[in-house]
Amino acid sequence: MKIESVVKVMNFHALLRVDSSRKKAEKFFEYEKELNDFADIAGMSADEFQKLFNEDAISAINALTTTCYNISVKHNRKACFQNIIVSISLYVLG
Repeated sequence: MKIESVVKVMNFHALLRVDSSRKKAEKFFEYEKELNDFADIAGMSADEFQKLFNEDAISAINALTTTCYNISVKHNRKACFQNIIVSISLYVLG
């Protein structure tokens, strides 16, 4: 077996690991964006929302849905409330 062939295989496997790591990093960035979006809708910072969620998830989701519901009623936009329920469902179901 030639050294060049071994190096090519090793490089290929390294590229696969890099690609896998990139996909995981993108997923974490997506979660961060979703957390910030949830926090903005709930009317608090992402850190405050995360702390509340870790301490009492029901209260955090309640703050989120209540704020979204109030926005949707005020502006006659049911889509906001429906979208947040779908987003939470997808987030929880993973």
